[in-house]
Amino acid sequence: MKKTYIIGLGAIIILAAAFYPLPSSAGVAIGEMARMYNTNTVTTVKCVVVESGQVKMVRGPIMGSSYGINLKVSTSEGTLTVYLGPSWFIDRQDMKFEKDDIIEVKGCKKTYEGKSVIVAQEIRKGSLTLKLRDGSGSPVWTDKQTASTEF
Repeated sequence: MKKTYIIGLGAIIILAAAFYPLPSSAGVAIGEMARMYNTNTVTTVKCVVVESGQVKMVRGPIMGSSYGINLKVSTSEGTLTVYLGPSWFIDRQDMKFEKDDIIEVKGCKKTYEGKSVIVAQEIRKGSLTLKLRDGSGSPVWTDKQTASTEF
């Protein structure tokens, strides 16, 4: 009886830890970015990539097991972060981002945790266009669609 009690208690602790919300500084959920999308604040910004980074996902089917890709970019108005999408999706695309790349980002401009961010709808680099979200902000990786790189 005691053994069953200990196993049950251990299972409850593991489940509680799995569903305990992490602080927002630990990362951001892709779904949260989609909900943040406001078609009234869509803008297009020409910028230079300062660095590419990852943000750990804090919510989703398997919390903490996936990463989102973001870019820190420099614009004429200062530095901001551009949220692209999950790494498993972005890594499969032809377009790669390196420091000093000149890109044009179309997306929803927001203030998130006191910082300027853009939730990217599409990114142009040279003659390539990477489509990440439709006009309403819904990610293309959640549909049967796939991102496309147009020439």
